[in-house]
Amino acid sequence: HELPETPSQRLSKREGEGDPPQEWSRQLKGELDAIVLTCLRKAPAERYRSVDDLIADLQAWLDGKPVQARGGHGWYRARKFIGRHRWSVGAATAAAIALLASSVITYLQSIEAKTQRDAAEAALADAQQQRDRAQHVTQFLIDAFAAANPGGELGKDVKARDILERSAKQLETELSDQPELKAQLLTTIAQGQRALGLETEAATTARLAVELTADSGTEAEREARLALVASAIAVRDIPLARSELGHVRALSRTARQRAELLLAEQGLVRKVGDWDRGQKLYQSFTSDPEIRKGDVPIEDLHKISLNQVGVLQMLRQHEEALKLADVTCVAVLEMAPELQIRCALVRASSLRLLGRLGEALRESEDLLERVRGLYGESHTLYIAALTGYANVLSELGRVEEAVALRRTLVALNDEVRGKDTKSGLLHHYNLASGLLKLRQFDEALIILENITNRARDELPDESISYQYYAIAYGKVLMEIGQLPRAKKVVEDAELDGRREGDSTVMGRYVEELAELSKLITNQLERR
Repeated sequence: HELPETPSQRLSKREGEGDPPQEWSRQLKGELDAIVLTCLRKAPAERYRSVDDLIADLQAWLDGKPVQARGGHGWYRARKFIGRHRWSVGAATAAAIALLASSVITYLQSIEAKTQRDAAEAALADAQQQRDRAQHVTQFLIDAFAAANPGGELGKDVKARDILERSAKQLETELSDQPELKAQLLTTIAQGQRALGLETEAATTARLAVELTADSGTEAEREARLALVASAIAVRDIPLARSELGHVRALSRTARQRAELLLAEQGLVRKVGDWDRGQKLYQSFTSDPEIRKGDVPIEDLHKISLNQVGVLQMLRQHEEALKLADVTCVAVLEMAPELQIRCALVRASSLRLLGRLGEALRESEDLLERVRGLYGESHTLYIAALTGYANVLSELGRVEEAVALRRTLVALNDEVRGKDTKSGLLHHYNLASGLLKLRQFDEALIILENITNRARDELPDESISYQYYAIAYGKVLMEIGQLPRAKKVVEDAELDGRREGDSTVMGRYVEELAELSKLITNQLERR
């Protein structure tokens, strides 16, 4: 069966509106052909390793930069070799074609039995289905890229998020007769939206993908539900995340699928702070002999290790965390930039937690510049890198610089993820902590009261954030002499923690709240 047409080939046949077909074909030929065909590879290992890689390639094309999918270096060498040995290569190619043709003829002549004919017909039908599906995907991507053309409907200065938004809207009315294909495209769009910080939009898109594949038992359903799990975690809809994880477990059978399930489980662990469960999940996964023999992509194994570094940090096993980060960072040196950056982030935080602040500062500065160069400032990875840098500055005593960065982070998070999202609570807390070090109590108190109340009312019951913020808020109230108010804040958070949480970290916070409550009570009695 023949391969699907490339975007430049398809566009060269168009006539009528917009740019001349020949001009569009020249604009798309090369980089965008490579991007589309990379998306369509049948084997997972041959496709993009992550949504960030696809987004980076799209943005690189929009910015006029080279794209990874083109694979330039090898082609340039091959092209020069062919130029030097044109006749030899031509003769070898002709011989190979003749040999291949002979082999095909021999094979076709050997197919005589009815069962073999049936198998061939089934394969042909499957190939036709795959071809039709590939052509639909090709056309869908062509339309998305055409809209990004300077003469297209999106106009100039188009961004990756604009393409995703238009594509999601386009799918509302297309491919209704092919629900599985439509779900796969929606899942990919949801992953891209989440990577760009569009968490609410990603959750909406992922829900649509799940609705199209629910109870089908297909890989498309599993991938759609995984996307919804990640989106639900991002918007802190923990009940939905747990419900969808149950479906994903039932659909995860191979080692690769179980690795993807663990990555989703680790995301939930990180959001609710159930670090003990995170430790058990990791140990169970790594001790399973079936996993070592399975088809797990090496990138997924490294992502699992990086998530485990965070678990070890929260369990205060800092030496072990740094060792695991070091091993993983060496292993990902030749892999996707996003994976390298994530590794550098957790390694820098491990250095900071061990008190190796000089090293942490140097790595944080280098990382910040690298992320800015690759993704710009309006990206979740830049927010993470800037947060790590501000953390190091604060511990080095450069508090005023850190506070200035905290204000930038609050505004940047509002811009990327949306104003007053739950993901912004920690940035406000970090700002309040810096203000307290500068003895700016009035603004800090307003922030702490707001985030403590929001954490209590908006976050899941098992989240440790409410207790964490209440400790800081109670200490400040006690320091400025508002003891009755401090006592109520601390006791309410302690009671909530005893009722809702049973993790090691929650237990630690509950004990700290209890000690703080006793201290406040003693001061009240001495009055």
